Amino acid sequence: MWIENKDEIVEAGNHFIEHILNGHGITPGKHNKYLCISPDHNDNEPSMVMYNDHLYCFGCGKSYDSLETVKVLDGLDTKEALKKLADIAGVEVKYKNDKEMLNMYKELSDILIHDYNKFPKEVKEYVAKKKLDYRKFDDFDVGVFNPKQFRSVISRYDAHKVHKLNQTMLNKPTSLIFTIKDIKGRPVAFAARDCTGAKPKYINTSTTIYYKKSRNPFLIDRVLDYKYVYVVEGYTDALLMQIKGIPAVAIASATVPEKTVETLKDLGVEGIIVVLDGDAEGIKGVNRTIAKVLPESGMKCAMKRLPNGIDPDEYINDKGVSGFNQLPMMPFSEFWMRENKELKPRERLNEILKIMSKAELGNPSNHFNALEKVCNEMDINYNVEDIKKMYRSKVVLEKLPGIMDSMHKAESEIRYLRRTLGDMLERIDD
Repeated sequence: MWIENKDEIVEAGNHFIEHILNGHGITPGKHNKYLCISPDHNDNEPSMVMYNDHLYCFGCGKSYDSLETVKVLDGLDTKEALKKLADIAGVEVKYKNDKEMLNMYKELSDILIHDYNKFPKEVKEYVAKKKLDYRKFDDFDVGVFNPKQFRSVISRYDAHKVHKLNQTMLNKPTSLIFTIKDIKGRPVAFAARDCTGAKPKYINTSTTIYYKKSRNPFLIDRVLDYKYVYVVEGYTDALLMQIKGIPAVAIASATVPEKTVETLKDLGVEGIIVVLDGDAEGIKGVNRTIAKVLPESGMKCAMKRLPNGIDPDEYINDKGVSGFNQLPMMPFSEFWMRENKELKPRERLNEILKIMSKAELGNPSNHFNALEKVCNEMDINYNVEDIKKMYRSKVVLEKLPGIMDSMHKAESEIRYLRRTLGDMLERIDD
């Protein structure tokens, strides 16, 4: 759904620009000017002026209405910034459905060819190489498009909607097509895998009001009833795992997006097991996930480390589901210590303890025991109790500012209540 009363929200929000700035501790300085809010402008002398409905910087020439101000200061995309601005300005957000777009994706999904015998030679070879059970393709809406049927469907729809399809890749008979659905099971996007060896290997349909890649990982509709879900990179990895009965989603990225974790958490998923590709980029992606996503997510997380250069589908085809299940589950702290080669061992320990102080640990003992083991291997002379003490100190440093802020607020409330009570008693005495 898209927001149809954007202009109304922005116009109302323009009266609250000063309120928005004050909320971020930004106040006017010399000559009633503000420091520029542009992240690209290192403004040492206040050069931004507030007008009735916008801000203007005489230093860099940039102008900001209320929407752009919220986007910059809060780091939000347009939709989320509009929702926040509407809340500030007291305006109701009005959404509009575009059912025609959903109809187009549904109609295209319905004409997908699932019959392996009708696949082009290149697609057959790719499916055989990946050892995918093509008898299940109908269940997962995976297949190929007949170019003539594809063109017939899209000819009936608005050019803007058709443009979102990135149809060049979809319309190639040598592309294996994956239907991406939302949590309601509705087709909202497609991913095409070129089977000729050409690049790019994969291409997704564009972002729409119903589809955003980070919010709609492939097979999200298949994990609604699971507490723990595997997160993998490739579409064929997730498809093979689902066919084998392993709950998995594909993110088409080396780093688990924050929005993917949020979506899974909203569905009631309690923890994720990250199994990204065993190459250098996959390992870097896991470490970025540990450092950037986990601390803020509140999601339990563990890792499975694949042998170098091996993808999940290759490992499962070689070792079977039982072999995959026997791969040890690794606490994210242990993965970080073993695989973050950019830092020295003691630096790794210091950083992972900081991350742990902000993250959901699940079973803390697993982390402490794993860290002790890795420290011993790296000739760092720390036992479990030493690590616990260091972890506690990180927690205190992390939580202390919030605790102090709460105490100051409580003290202010107490002073206010004392003054109020004193005033009441004086009036009673009078």
